[in-house]
Amino acid sequence: MIAVEEHTASPASMAATLPEQAGLRTSRNQLIDGIISLNHTATVAFLSTFPDAALRRYLNHLLAAREPRGRAAAWVRPGDSPAIVVREPFD
Repeated sequence: MIAVEEHTASPASMAATLPEQAGLRTSRNQLIDGIISLNHTATVAFLSTFPDAALRRYLNHLLAAREPRGRAAAWVRPGDSPAIVVREPFD
């Protein structure tokens, strides 16, 4: 059973206080809290099914997406994720 915690971190404070930015490792709970503060439709139960590396990539993507668009805004797609995904229906 997964404990549901109250998530109070604001997106702005999450971006400014990520432990990784200070050279510290982000805990799984911090990653999940950060994601939920930016994506209110995500749930602890759903996010708990993903490995830490995937949660970290998703949180970084959400944080990059919050920045205003323009020359300074950049998100580098990880080399292990495909740029184009095709889905073919089963007959």
